[in-house]
Amino acid sequence: MMDLVQEVHAQIRSLERFVPLLGQTAVDDARSLARGLHERLAGGVIWNVNSTAVGGGVAEMLHSLLGYARGAGLDVRWLTIGGAPEFFRITKRLHHALHGDRGDGSPLDEAAHHVYASTLCRNAVELRELVRSGDVVLLHDPQPAGLAPMLLAAGARVLWRCHIGADETNEEVELGWRFLARYLDGVGCMIFSRERYVPARYRDGRASIVQPSIDAFSAKNIELDEHTVRSILVHVGILEGPPPPSPNYAFVRSDDTPGRVERSADILRLGRAPAWETPLVVQVSRWDPLKDMLGVLCGFSSMVQHHAAPAVDLVLAGPNVRAVADDPEGPAVFEAVSRAFLEQPPAIRAHVHLAMLPTADVEENAVIVMRCNATRRSSCKRACTRGLASR
Repeated sequence: MMDLVQEVHAQIRSLERFVPLLGQTAVDDARSLARGLHERLAGGVIWNVNSTAVGGGVAEMLHSLLGYARGAGLDVRWLTIGGAPEFFRITKRLHHALHGDRGDGSPLDEAAHHVYASTLCRNAVELRELVRSGDVVLLHDPQPAGLAPMLLAAGARVLWRCHIGADETNEEVELGWRFLARYLDGVGCMIFSRERYVPARYRDGRASIVQPSIDAFSAKNIELDEHTVRSILVHVGILEGPPPPSPNYAFVRSDDTPGRVERSADILRLGRAPAWETPLVVQVSRWDPLKDMLGVLCGFSSMVQHHAAPAVDLVLAGPNVRAVADDPEGPAVFEAVSRAFLEQPPAIRAHVHLAMLPTADVEENAVIVMRCNATRRSSCKRACTRGLASR
């Protein structure tokens, strides 16, 4: 039987690369803070626990943040939890609720609590073999939140990091927080991305605000010349080939070693890929109802349906739905968008491209994602997004 808990390797990254951006003083201050924390831990480990190593913003941030923490001398490690599809269906329902949405509308009742808690109890058995009394455990989002009572009982110092939330409270938001309360009320430190995400019950001094961060040196932020961008997008299948002369699929990884785009995307389209010169409207996101890819497709269709020969194409791109373990809605959303695509008249379908991007290599995926965004032409983007935003 496969273990539920899996360790994710975080590549060590040096803080020195930030000196040109932030200055030596800021980097020295960060190292000083790390040394102080290392002394306070007295040999303890900082564990980060979430539900997936690929396919979302939390995983992307952890790859960078843990790498820099390790580079500063801290013993920081990353574990992912596992569970059956029913567990992830419930956690996705919670995800929607905390955004103020009903999701699949299923009840967050005692039966849901049983599945949620029993799954995390099985994960906790494996975690206790790794986590020692005095270690720090940072739980990310609703999926592992139910581990908190068991880890606290084992002597760990537990924090909960909530990356999601809603600006306005409604019945669904309250439902989600009521579900999580029995697991989180004993946690003494919580970290939210925005002040407005903090529920009333935790506005008692235990909540801190830490905004999401972007690694300036991640593969998504590296500069590539036009020749390389075109080579990669033709190779992946987003744009029409053949690639330009002497194609270049190379990039520099976050640890300064060379990388290369090897994989291609799975793309649903009618006919040919767009040419390099074709203006594009691009959305890159998870296949999640909250991202409303179906709405974007319908909005695009309504905008161009009266044009005999539309001068713009739409690319909807997301992770391969078979590669993200903690998102059971992904396949269903992609299927719904695919059905809507097939229902469009041929003149519309010829200008729509549904791309599932490879995720086996996180940094390769990042390069592909940002190259997809690079294909947008600013004039077209302004015109089309203005129309879509008016929906």
